[in-house]
Amino acid sequence: MASINISVKLDKRRLDMLSGGLKAKEQAVLDKAAFDVEALWKENIVAKGVVDTGAYLNSVHAGPGENEHQRIISDGVEYGIHQEFGTVALAARPCAAPAVAEVEKGFAKAFEELLR
Repeated sequence: MASINISVKLDKRRLDMLSGGLKAKEQAVLDKAAFDVEALWKENIVAKGVVDTGAYLNSVHAGPGENEHQRIISDGVEYGIHQEFGTVALAARPCAAPAVAEVEKGFAKAFEELLR
């Protein structure tokens, strides 16, 4: 039985160039989403009258996560969780969850645009 040897040379320079540009766009989409959540969270704090000293409002920040595909948006006060979910003595006044829900609506569409 005869054998056939096939050799293929793949020039992936163009593919590398395209994927490099995609990575920068991905980072921009993630950054925008994170900063949009931060801004909406802060707007919700003000709109719901959760502001007392301003510590909660000023503690909300977006930043990088543990890897390039992750962003963290958090508050820096111990009572933020109580504002979000309530306690026995305090009704919930969610600010973070509505912000995430609002930004989430356009998030998938933003990534779809990257692939076009």
